[in-house]
Amino acid sequence: AAFKFARIPILFFLVLYFGLIFVTKDTSVFNESVGTILLLFLVGYIVGPTAALDYFLAHRQDYADAPHHTFKFFLAIASAFHLIVYQPAPPESFIDVPFPTNVFTVYRYYIGDFGIYGALFAITLIGLFQTLLYRKARTGSELGIYFFAITLFAVFMCIFSDEYAAFGAYIDSLSFAAIYIVLRSIPMRVLPRLESGYGVN
Repeated sequence: AAFKFARIPILFFLVLYFGLIFVTKDTSVFNESVGTILLLFLVGYIVGPTAALDYFLAHRQDYADAPHHTFKFFLAIASAFHLIVYQPAPPESFIDVPFPTNVFTVYRYYIGDFGIYGALFAITLIGLFQTLLYRKARTGSELGIYFFAITLFAVFMCIFSDEYAAFGAYIDSLSFAAIYIVLRSIPMRVLPRLESGYGVN
């Protein structure tokens, strides 16, 4: 029943995923057929991040000078006010695993910032927070559903990158929620009044 409900969105996602490869990626370096290129990217994104994380763990010394990632949003603000000196990290370099990849999973950044045990603690906190949001959403809370839905993007992307540290996006989301709540509290007298209140169904 779940697959029957989700089959159209899944099919739509796959069409977009494979179609955008030829729009957003440089495929000119491949002297292969279209099917082989699609297979290379599919396998690369399924297997590549874990292999890249393994490479990172084996070559931690090569990343010792990497700038702090988790709180880069706040560090960049402090740097803009000349309180500290902070230079954001450049895009990840490609490594061969043996195919080229530059995605290391969500763990790479937390391990780089806090070490292995610190990364496990950070992931535990994220899991606890995600669980609390899920439980809140199950109660029917509109804000709970809203914020849980937003965090699903970070969950789906964790095999590629760290979206949990996107504090700027959280501020945007909170601002949007605040605007939504305020607008709902204002009676829209230009619209017909219903038994349930102002507005239209």
